Amino acid sequence: VLSVTDPLETLTVVTSDHSHVLTFGGLSTPLGNPILGTDTKVSDMDGLPYSTLLYGNGPGYAAPRSIPGNITNVNSVHGSAAPRQWATHAGEDVPVYAQGPLANRLFSGTLDQSFIPHAIAYIGCLGEHSKRCQDFNST
Repeated sequence: VLSVTDPLETLTVVTSDHSHVLTFGGLSTPLGNPILGTDTKVSDMDGLPYSTLLYGNGPGYAAPRSIPGNITNVNSVHGSAAPRQWATHAGEDVPVYAQGPLANRLFSGTLDQSFIPHAIAYIGCLGEHSKRCQDFNST
């Protein structure tokens, strides 16, 4: 892409996707334990087994906490801490690399993943920023 664009006229942005609130919860899980399985030890709080994969929120919420069932199936629902129909995006920062107009002002270091599309819309005169650019081009 860079060989066919002019960095003085083209903003190029490279970033990663967001993650979800998924965690790998098996502190004592030995190497080779199936990822779609349970930890080799039970919870030290309630004595129940728990799946290696756990969500911070999503459809797997159960109160009281349920014992994992058939979690080796790729379509199984893993446990979550808060009830939701779908899991949400996580809130960590993501790396952003950019070159071109306003790259050093809009994209520097790591940024909250939700900021990136707003910055791209701003520089691209998209959505709520389209009128700003029309006014600029008419002068």
